[in-house]
Amino acid sequence: AHSIPVVTDCMINEVDVNKLDMIVLPGGWSGTESLASNKTVQSILKQMKQDDKYIGAICAAPYALDVAGVLSDNFTCYPSIENKIRTQGYDKNTDTVIDGKVITSQGVGTAICFALEIIKTLQGNDKYLKIKKEIANYFLELVQKLNLTPTILDVSTFANVNLAFSQEMENDATLWALADISPENLDIALIKNNAIEFSRSRSWDWQAIKDANSGESKDP
Repeated sequence: AHSIPVVTDCMINEVDVNKLDMIVLPGGWSGTESLASNKTVQSILKQMKQDDKYIGAICAAPYALDVAGVLSDNFTCYPSIENKIRTQGYDKNTDTVIDGKVITSQGVGTAICFALEIIKTLQGNDKYLKIKKEIANYFLELVQKLNLTPTILDVSTFANVNLAFSQEMENDATLWALADISPENLDIALIKNNAIEFSRSRSWDWQAIKDANSGESKDP
């Protein structure tokens, strides 16, 4: 979609499912439709489920899991895709949902959280904590390089973000709240004790933000 070349290790029909620990499906609706209709992908998903191995999907891709019959009872996905799957068990308020050995996430704005959960699942808690700190260091070094001045940001109108801020303020921990505001997006990262704790990207076109700005939001 963005003229980014992706070089594969092998063709999909050459994959040895017995050697896989996990399969993760990326999002994007057109790509998801391809994943849902591809017999080889669907067969791999079913085999992974049968072998009790890990399955992950982000953005629209949980739809492909549902087509294969491997989506767990509880899940999340890109807002509106649940209407193509089912609303029962859909969690709109959690960026990444783990139900059994199936991990689902909302989209590009929750990709860091999704990736961290995959790391914890496959590599353990020590590696998970190490990567969290490395991500935080990247953000903090960027702050220093850009010589940014700390600014108070009122996030009370953005769905769930104010909740995340209050949750991360416990125990008087050292907290950085970083916001990148552009004409297209609002990007927020929370860093506590030098480790990434929360990351979210929202388009100004996102319905919850439109509702909040118009005074019609029903979110707490």
